[in-house]
Amino acid sequence: MSAEILIALLLTFGFWFLVRQNYRRSSLIKRITLVDASSVSSGQIINGLKASLLDKKSKKHTQALFELGDFLDLFSVALSSGESVFNSLGRVTVRAQGVLAEEFGVLLRGVELGESLQNELEALAKRVPQHQVVEMCNKFILALQRGTPLSEMLQSQALTVRHEIRNQISKQAGKNETRMLIPLVFLILPVTVLFAIYPSLQLLNFQTL
Repeated sequence: MSAEILIALLLTFGFWFLVRQNYRRSSLIKRITLVDASSVSSGQIINGLKASLLDKKSKKHTQALFELGDFLDLFSVALSSGESVFNSLGRVTVRAQGVLAEEFGVLLRGVELGESLQNELEALAKRVPQHQVVEMCNKFILALQRGTPLSEMLQSQALTVRHEIRNQISKQAGKNETRMLIPLVFLILPVTVLFAIYPSLQLLNFQTL
């Protein structure tokens, strides 16, 4: 087999591999829309919707975790300045944006409509069941029930949250490095080797002639 055919085969394989990887990353909902509706069962559609909802929920939890450190710092500053728990929540929420800001906005509206702050905090923990958010809500509830100091606990949790974020970023970076090796080993490296030995192969073919 000549070098030109080998290079063409490797390039074709590399292109097919990259397209296949991109297709795998697409959501199940996008895949379902590409298939004829008559050939898709209701169970497959329901499973696809469940997978899409779980993916959105996972992204929401991750975004809440990344926002939580700043919220905890702002809450602790407001509490240490003499604000009550409800006032500190309102003062921080109106100046923030993101997933947690929306959830705390729902909490504040519920309290203004007559619901107790403890019940709203419990509902927030159920809506965003990320373990750091649940821990924060439990600390607020404990402070409301027993009057325990809250500012230092929130500052300590903010450090824990940032440490967890660093660990998640390190894990994701390790996964990305492994994925980057796949096209390098199966596409770039073989093509480089072929280009390096191509002159020698041409010379051997010329000598055999």
